Amino acid sequence: MWVPYTLRTTATRHRVHTLTLGRVQSAIADNKIAVFWRPGCGPSSSAKNTLDEENYPGVSRAYVQLSSGDETHAYLKERSKAQNGGKPYTTFPYVWINQEFIGGNSDLSGSKGKAALSALKALASLAGNSCTMSADAQALVNHMISSNQIAIFTQPDCIYCERAIEETSSTHYPKIRRDIFECAEPCCIYPFPNVLILSMSRLDDPNIDTETTESAEIRAYLREKYGQSAVPYVFISKPPSTSTLLPSSVDAGLTGADADREFIGGSDALHDLHEAGRLEGMLKT
Repeated sequence: MWVPYTLRTTATRHRVHTLTLGRVQSAIADNKIAVFWRPGCGPSSSAKNTLDEENYPGVSRAYVQLSSGDETHAYLKERSKAQNGGKPYTTFPYVWINQEFIGGNSDLSGSKGKAALSALKALASLAGNSCTMSADAQALVNHMISSNQIAIFTQPDCIYCERAIEETSSTHYPKIRRDIFECAEPCCIYPFPNVLILSMSRLDDPNIDTETTESAEIRAYLREKYGQSAVPYVFISKPPSTSTLLPSSVDAGLTGADADREFIGGSDALHDLHEAGRLEGMLKT
């Protein structure tokens, strides 16, 4: 369902910025699709038509109409810089999918836009019904977690993932068993199209088809299960007696089934354990 509304400016610049920040952030953060468009703009109409061509059940949308001369445009240009190679994007529409800035109408048909739309289809197929996820995806995740002392789900070109991998490397912990899942496509769109398995303990379960298991399912499963949207996902198989070694900030997020599955969190939580010398104790059996 669309969530259309119009952002309006006021005479006070500070008030404009406050209103812009809150409403723009809300539109982007609370919806899988956020389009900031202007009436009478052909590319804006084309972008909305492109997104309307596919039915994405359960995928929320915000189509935000901006009036001519709206100062929100300045904020959008500034915000787009970080995800546009440091250059402000200056023309309408502004399209965000899964909280990633895609660009404008023409960018929807580019590689980044196609990946994002493909991800939306995967999300739509899983929306509201985790049981539709393939058994392969869940089995692959469960196998990694249960058969290794450290399991990391990562992506290429991610500095936080690289830090997590380095801090659990054989240089620091030479005797551990670990698996690393890395997405084959070096992009930052969630989820991703394919999975490449890099492993120190090879996956040998004949019942898991690693060629057809897609990381769109893997990421959707991890995000839904553990409530974390960003990579890396770090799991540690710790002996029960070492549970008190976890920092309080991590302990607070581990309850019930999640605690049993040894979900540590992301790069920061792992870094804290490594720097405090607690990770070694957790890995001892």
